Amino acid sequence: MKPKPADVAEAVRLIDAAKSIVIMCGAGCKGASEELRAFSDRLKAPLIHTVKGKDIMAHDDPAWMGGIGMIGTKPVYDAVMRCELLLMLGTDYPYSEFLPQKATIIQVDDRARVLGRRAPTALGIAASVRPTLKALLGQVAAKSDADFLSRAIKERREWDEKLDK
Repeated sequence: MKPKPADVAEAVRLIDAAKSIVIMCGAGCKGASEELRAFSDRLKAPLIHTVKGKDIMAHDDPAWMGGIGMIGTKPVYDAVMRCELLLMLGTDYPYSEFLPQKATIIQVDDRARVLGRRAPTALGIAASVRPTLKALLGQVAAKSDADFLSRAIKERREWDEKLDK
């Protein structure tokens, strides 16, 4: 299911305005790993996953931060709470206590009934993730500031080292 052009235009506006972005990947992201990687690279945004989205990307991918929630990690939680924009892709993530209170949220899901159900969204796009990402990739401006992503990667590395000890 393709997104409406007006939804893509509004998403581009919100994404281009944000400095720190986190991309949350749910089960609806299956089959879109290449687009997710390209999107993360373009936006300098960490990729996080729900339980149902944990197998979408290789776990050693530098931008793949891990999970969120009760079985998630502190670095992921911290990145989500610090971001200006959270992209919830292919998920109706049920634990709103792990979602940011002040960030702008864009939710993309092919199930229109779930849009905005768990957290107030600035934009809900009733479409499949892969065609939405393809449309957005052609229009969003590339970010040059990688400080937010670098900090998330550093905190994840430190977390992994702590767990290894």
